[in-house]
Amino acid sequence: MNKQEFKDLAKDYNVIPVYETITADLLTPVLAYLRIREKGKFTFLLESVEGIGRLARYSFIGHSPSSTIISDQHKIIISDEKNTQELDSKLLDF
Repeated sequence: MNKQEFKDLAKDYNVIPVYETITADLLTPVLAYLRIREKGKFTFLLESVEGIGRLARYSFIGHSPSSTIISDQHKIIISDEKNTQELDSKLLDF
């Protein structure tokens, strides 16, 4: 995606995924994650796995999400750039 395509999408959408495809000859998803983990307060590595003992097919690495959900025993905290909401509930009951 070039800059103009991004601007065109931004006219109709408020969230636009930006990604990069990386050939993983020398860089594993964990190493890539370790390189970006200091870039924001919240970083994440999500991997898809198919079958027992198989390698991940896709890896999603990111930092500084627009929203977060934090579960602390019997409390859920949902935050975005403008608001924070606290719920008295377990995450899996939510």
